[in-house]
Amino acid sequence: MKKIILIFINVILSSGLLYGGQTEIKGLVRDGLSHKPLQGVNIVIKEGNKGSATDDKGYFTLHLSPAAYTLVVSHIGYRTRYIRVDLQGERQQLQIDLQPAVIEQKQAITVYGAQNDPLDKNRDKWLNSTDDMMRRFEGVTLMRRANFALEPSIRGLSYGQISTTIDGMKIFHACVDRMDPATSYVEVENLDRLEVSKGAYDLSQSSMGGSLNFVTRDPQSLPGWSSESETGFESASALRRLRGELSWRGRHQALRVSMSLKKADSYYAGDHTLIARSGYSKQNAAVKYMISLNDRSRLTLNYIGDFARDIGYPALLMDATRTIAHIGSIKYEWNPALRWFPKFNTRIYYNQIRHWMDDYGRDVRQREVMADMYMPMYGVATTYGAIVAATFLPGRDSFLKLTLDYYRLNSFADMKMLSIFPDISPAYIVNIADARLDNLALIADYTIPLTERWRLRSNVRLDYARRDIYDEFGKNALSAFWSDQGSFMEQVLPSGSLALEWRADAENILTWSLAAVQRMPSHMESYSFFIYNLLDGYFYTGNPGLKPEASLQTDMGWKYRGRSLAADFALFFNHLNNYIAGRWQSAEFKIYENFSGADLYGFEWNGSYHVKALTLAGSLAYTRGYNNALGEPLPYIPPLATTVSFSYTGSGWWLQLRMLHSAAQNRVADKSTREDTTPAFTRLDLRGRYHLGEAWEIKAGVENLLDSYYHEHLSINNLPSPGRNFYLGLNYRWQRSSEN
Repeated sequence: MKKIILIFINVILSSGLLYGGQTEIKGLVRDGLSHKPLQGVNIVIKEGNKGSATDDKGYFTLHLSPAAYTLVVSHIGYRTRYIRVDLQGERQQLQIDLQPAVIEQKQAITVYGAQNDPLDKNRDKWLNSTDDMMRRFEGVTLMRRANFALEPSIRGLSYGQISTTIDGMKIFHACVDRMDPATSYVEVENLDRLEVSKGAYDLSQSSMGGSLNFVTRDPQSLPGWSSESETGFESASALRRLRGELSWRGRHQALRVSMSLKKADSYYAGDHTLIARSGYSKQNAAVKYMISLNDRSRLTLNYIGDFARDIGYPALLMDATRTIAHIGSIKYEWNPALRWFPKFNTRIYYNQIRHWMDDYGRDVRQREVMADMYMPMYGVATTYGAIVAATFLPGRDSFLKLTLDYYRLNSFADMKMLSIFPDISPAYIVNIADARLDNLALIADYTIPLTERWRLRSNVRLDYARRDIYDEFGKNALSAFWSDQGSFMEQVLPSGSLALEWRADAENILTWSLAAVQRMPSHMESYSFFIYNLLDGYFYTGNPGLKPEASLQTDMGWKYRGRSLAADFALFFNHLNNYIAGRWQSAEFKIYENFSGADLYGFEWNGSYHVKALTLAGSLAYTRGYNNALGEPLPYIPPLATTVSFSYTGSGWWLQLRMLHSAAQNRVADKSTREDTTPAFTRLDLRGRYHLGEAWEIKAGVENLLDSYYHEHLSINNLPSPGRNFYLGLNYRWQRSSEN
């Protein structure tokens, strides 16, 4: 073991990306009544002379050695708060609400635990991958096609019905088999947090089922330099990983650079079962540069580049040979310093995803579909966009945000069909015939306190969508399926939601939400051609005559925050009209059509109980879906999932034992798909972190401790999950403060 640690130290030192020394505290300070972020709030360490102040978004960052501290949080017009934190090496993420000083004490609302919410899913930083981050949120499940690039689903809804963005930017997959969801192009070292919205109650994203927004990390908030590097190994796939970041902040400028290298071999499932052709190689780099133009405005330039090769997809018919992603944006922020108009920002962005896949490494003579034929495929998705947002305070404690959101997607995909027999001529197919989608949306988000305990939030969204295809070769092939239907589509879609919140007392909050929303069909549902769907064994063709899918949904929620106990509970119901799915045309072909309706409903619960150094946490999530038109369950709905974890924090170390149990799923859509039942399984994980000093930290763990052989219900073609996986990582942090 000593030899392994020395090797890891040598790798880190040779990388030159050393990140330093102390535990990081990041926080958000808000007005306790309006929940607006507060700028210029002072945060001082009572035990020393260190301190910070919040930026124009209400955020602050501190770097401290592991110990217990008292944070003194003060701002003009607000009551000073004294917050005790005990740092044991884990990065802390605080949310602090300040109460206006003019409010009488007997009328003030205090939310215990809000300064360090124990149910904040972005709170702990043991993550090895972006997939680990998404798994934390109950109601979010992941579709597995490989040991790479898992695709999210929220409450049984997935691609086209949910939104996945990076800093609010739209990103679309280039692969017609959805090998490359947007989640595959960000790494954990890029990220500050993951914002998850379930349902259609935040209409800032064009989604009816919810959204995942990956918020990238800014440079450090304190003047000076800092860096961090980590090297790691995972046994199930012999994964080798190296990460590093470097951050600097001067008086008017700031810069952050990060990188990661990952290389994995084929992985082993439970019972030491090798899953052949499942390795991959991946590199990721990110740069964020910020410059203050004056005291009230700032410009931010952000770039992410992601490059992957030799990616095995054992659940699909072919593998990805190469993917290239370029994601860039320029953001302008302005603080007018007016009480009624505190904030304005605009972002313009561009991203391009290119994806190559083929089956040259497969034995095509043995497969059922397109036997004796190679099918190399290429896809590209290019997205341009702009987001303009202005925040207003029209009245006492009220909040209005207006957003103008525009994007254009250009998507093209094609394939060749090359017989292994030389006397058979090759064929060429255009799968996406240069689709161009324009979408312009106006969103209004208005929050107003009705009384001291009641708060109302309303969202209104109006979308104008315009789309067509421009490749004549592909367009002619598609027209045979459409009869007289043209390819041009134009639609105006109104959507709206209401959310009512009642703060019953200092510990309990009750919520009720209602939304009526619509979404345009995806470019795959409208314009795809000859796309093989492994889920049901049919070749799919799009339909430009599809009506928008509509949803009427409601949620009821309860939040409890006590001194030691915290809990969240939600009930939800979602009725879909004009539900989009494939309808049979022949023995091998389907075309996308609207069905009369479908229903989704379920519940989610998560909670934690904290006693001194011990934390007991758990969660439950259940979704049930039914296709009213076909008289069967909706396909690929996750079963009841349960998690229970015990965590212990000591002096400089942390240990957690976690159990995940998934019930059997016997409700399957066997009339319209090949979906089969999934047996129940239980998985145990053991994780830990230990500080070797102020700068060094080691993390280690065992996932799937019992080496169980299982597959999750959303695993394509019943692809098994990794077996027993030992992981080890060594982290080094460094920081040098500067007064300049």
